[in-house]
Amino acid sequence: MMTVTVYFLSQYPSVLRRLREEILAKVGPTNRPTYDDLRDMKYLRAVLNGESIILGGSLILIRL
Repeated sequence: MMTVTVYFLSQYPSVLRRLREEILAKVGPTNRPTYDDLRDMKYLRAVLNGESIILGGSLILIRL
C-alpha cells in the first residue's frame, strides 16, 4: 500500500504539497506524530482512504 501511495503522490504534486502542509502544520518539521495527530489529519485520512478504494479489488487478487 505504501509503495502505491508514494507513486500516486508523485503523479499528483498538488496532493503531495497539501498533504505535506497539513503534516507540517500539525506535527512540525522535527517532531514525531502521535496517534492524536494522525487522527486529526483529515486530508491524510482522505488520501489513504481514496487509495484503498482505488486498490480495493487489486489487493484482493494479490492475496489469492
